[in-house]
Amino acid sequence: MRPTPRTFALLGAAGALLGGLLGEFLIPPAPQASQAAPPAAIALVIDASGSMDEQNKLAEVKRAARDFVLRQNLQVTQIAVVGFGSQAHLESSLSSNRQALLEALERIQDGGGTMMAEGLQAGLEALGQTEVVSRSILLFTDGVPGSTLMPEPVARRRALGVAESIRAQGIRLVAVGTEDANLRFLAELTGSRELVFSTTSGQFDQAFRQAEQAIKQLFGNRAPIGAGRALQEAFLWGGLVALGLGLVLLVGQNILTLRGRWFRDLSWVPFGAALLGGVSALLGQLLLVTGSGRGLGWAILGAGAGLFLGLADRSRAKALRGALGGAAGGFLGGLVFEWLLGGSSTLARLVGFAVLGAAIGLMVQWAQQAFKTAWLVGLTTGPYEGKEYILAKPVVTVGRSDANDIGLYRERDLPLKAGVLRQEKGQWVWDGATILVNGQGTSRQVLQPGDRLGFGATEFLFQMRGALPPEAKEAWVLYGNQGSYPLPFPLKHAVIGSAPGCQVQVPGIADQHAEIRLSYEGLKLVVRARPTRLNGQSLKVGQQVALKAGDLLELGTQELALARQRNLPESG
Repeated sequence: MRPTPRTFALLGAAGALLGGLLGEFLIPPAPQASQAAPPAAIALVIDASGSMDEQNKLAEVKRAARDFVLRQNLQVTQIAVVGFGSQAHLESSLSSNRQALLEALERIQDGGGTMMAEGLQAGLEALGQTEVVSRSILLFTDGVPGSTLMPEPVARRRALGVAESIRAQGIRLVAVGTEDANLRFLAELTGSRELVFSTTSGQFDQAFRQAEQAIKQLFGNRAPIGAGRALQEAFLWGGLVALGLGLVLLVGQNILTLRGRWFRDLSWVPFGAALLGGVSALLGQLLLVTGSGRGLGWAILGAGAGLFLGLADRSRAKALRGALGGAAGGFLGGLVFEWLLGGSSTLARLVGFAVLGAAIGLMVQWAQQAFKTAWLVGLTTGPYEGKEYILAKPVVTVGRSDANDIGLYRERDLPLKAGVLRQEKGQWVWDGATILVNGQGTSRQVLQPGDRLGFGATEFLFQMRGALPPEAKEAWVLYGNQGSYPLPFPLKHAVIGSAPGCQVQVPGIADQHAEIRLSYEGLKLVVRARPTRLNGQSLKVGQQVALKAGDLLELGTQELALARQRNLPESG
């Protein structure tokens, strides 16, 4: 397995999921109050704009709201009624008088625009009349904010601003939207897709019941959580997720990047990441009012994971790249978690953590790969095959001991400290014990891209960004039963097919059957059509595989052998 961004995405998902599971087991649930229903206050904020008159939607939502009121235990619950269109109308302040509430619902009408901010503000002010902890706003709308006097973007920003104030005061905002409403915008208002319920004409009552159930689940019999406990829980959750993330990513880095044994630096890297993760979650909790604020907290968590992975290599360059990549992954993954998966259920939370970890792992390794300038790749079949070490500091030590940057502990014939790879005047130099470089023994050698370094029984390929492999200096030809087909020289890429315009035209195969590309890793075959086989193995369309001299390609009915051309053609 190679240290690709995709591999680290899987590792990141596993690590964050591990941290989430630790949180589920170690963080105690909030204390439960008595079994009696707690006092509650609910503001019904109902859209009465002109579009609500279509298909008799206003009458239907009034019936659904009426049934909602009839289901409530008004001995412990107070309800306020707000209608809004071009302006907000407080039809009833908080009340436990069922008949008065039903009459207030019947009075709702407007017929103008959709000034949602005003409606939400009226609901917020109505709930401000009580000290009850369990406060909710149930919003119903069939559109997006705006009117003839206020453009939609401005009205949206104003509505989001009021929603932030609502959530900042611990009031839960639940929304029901018709098919004409922007559900993504409503998720932004409420802070979670799980608090948005879509409905169509004839189904309003069912949507109100779903919203009612969500409100009960949000508060239920749970005792109020104070600010101190909320911050404590945030710190623990962030710390445990970062701990699992740092642990699994470090183990993966140790195994896949020639750092030695799998447990190297486990004594401090995950715990440093956990501390920064806890701090980032505290920041996210303090900025709870906006998804972007929470995203900043997740970005710091991701930056911490990437930072400590780079510090494990004692490389400032790797630490900086890891921090930048981790911050980007944390921010993007955190937004996905908050807006799409940030629900209250255990499953949603764990899936959200896995998405967050995958994004962080992906971006941390992408940053390392995108900005690397020189590296070693294991070539010899065995424990180091395909493993890679990025050279990102002026002096890199190599040896059998784990104290080296590159710890080849399986190479028993290698000295504990064999030597160093040192950067001198823009070039990399091997300086140390005698090793094989391109088959020749040397204790000091200026390295060129494509050089093969032998450490013990394993051979490694030295590469630099922008440099071409040795295959670029050679001419290549495909030999078939019906003739030979030279590849262009110098080779960059060549499409093989029967269609005119292909660089290599071979009769009897697909118009564009395959492509041979040259990269810093060498020759690669890209499959464009089937059937295609390489050395007897069937390949899929889109698959990319490495090529070398002597490989046998089967393209359709044609068999072609790849070989070096003895006499170099003139480059043109």
